[in-house]
Amino acid sequence: MLERQPRNKTDFQPLDWRRSDRDDILARIAAAGLIGMGGAGFPVVAKLRSGIQYAASTIIANGVECEPGVNADRALLRHYLPDVLEGLRIAGACLAKPALILAVSDQSIYQAFVDKGELGITCRLVADAPSNGEERTLIGSLFSDEIPTTRYPSQCGYIVFNVATLFAICEAVRDGSRPRDRLVTLFGEETWVELDTKLGDIGQTGATLRLGSTATGRMASNDDVVSLTTNAVEQVRRPATGMYPLWLVRCRLPTPLAGRSHATPNSIRYPPNHTQFRSERLFRMRGLCGAMP
Repeated sequence: MLERQPRNKTDFQPLDWRRSDRDDILARIAAAGLIGMGGAGFPVVAKLRSGIQYAASTIIANGVECEPGVNADRALLRHYLPDVLEGLRIAGACLAKPALILAVSDQSIYQAFVDKGELGITCRLVADAPSNGEERTLIGSLFSDEIPTTRYPSQCGYIVFNVATLFAICEAVRDGSRPRDRLVTLFGEETWVELDTKLGDIGQTGATLRLGSTATGRMASNDDVVSLTTNAVEQVRRPATGMYPLWLVRCRLPTPLAGRSHATPNSIRYPPNHTQFRSERLFRMRGLCGAMP
């Protein structure tokens, strides 16, 4: 188990969710202030209520970690799988007996689930591709079902929660604790970090930091803090001479870059480690691409 500061008191009375009314579970989740921890930060109660309204029939626990160099979700599943699965069951208790699915891209986590033999939950192993962690792409991979861009997945029968969100649901409902920390890939190591911790208090002196991964993160200052949606904190490396920054590339679409009228991903010269950044649909590379000819 990863080292974590013990909690000496709870925020609420622990709830026996198996015997509780759906409204009591939703009220607890709302009181704990839970939001999606996979990046979007959408309120959990709003997503569940949308699923109730549109009779969603499937809840997916998204454990497909797609960002380069980030392993916080994998670490959570390796060390706290029972809690994540209980969070999935709690979310399922808010709907009318939905199918519960854990989606992962790590073979060892998939095997751990199979060995455990959980009843009522199906584990699906999907390709470890950068785009598969995005919820619409994940639904397509699992069910060959395309969600229109004009609709939310919950309006089409699916609710997708990041595994960290489900872990927080479990602790809020079962244990009566609102989130106080979260598992973060901190300079390459998975570590529990208290929420609202300033990056200046955990970073290296004089270092330039990034909140989030190389692919989707943003530059940060020492006054930025760790929040529920923070999955990584990285140190930014100094760029090599003669390199050009590439902030956003849409595959198969023309992209103006470095004086060229149109450049596509296939016409750009990438550094040797570029493969970790490429995806089928969209990737952000807050690193560098090779000097243009």
